[in-house]
Amino acid sequence: MKIGEVSQLTGINIDTLRYYDRIGLVSPIRQGKHRHYQASDIETLEMIQVLKAGLFSLDEILELLKLDDKYQTLESVYQIELDDLSNIKQLVTNKTQLIDEKIASLQQAQQLLQRIEEKLNLLRKED
Repeated sequence: MKIGEVSQLTGINIDTLRYYDRIGLVSPIRQGKHRHYQASDIETLEMIQVLKAGLFSLDEILELLKLDDKYQTLESVYQIELDDLSNIKQLVTNKTQLIDEKIASLQQAQQLLQRIEEKLNLLRKED
């Protein structure tokens, strides 16, 4: 798939796709000046979007993708250092906590808006 098609499919603009390629988040096949994306690249881009929405930075996403790549073969599992695992675990724990806090905050905002909506409905009935 060409970059324009990928942009249209994922909603990620072309400059961002080029940037992701430049920093190593995705690695489309190069044919001359053109980039050709495979299904695995699309999956990675979707994962990036989810992680970005989960408040992960691009550097953190790159680390997670590298870790995922290391797990692709059994032999490489032994190459992961304990520090890497500990750092990634802490990152995931921190981000999960941050997401939980955001959810709680959004639920409070939702409740507030529902109360305001109820009051507005009562005011309409009085008119």
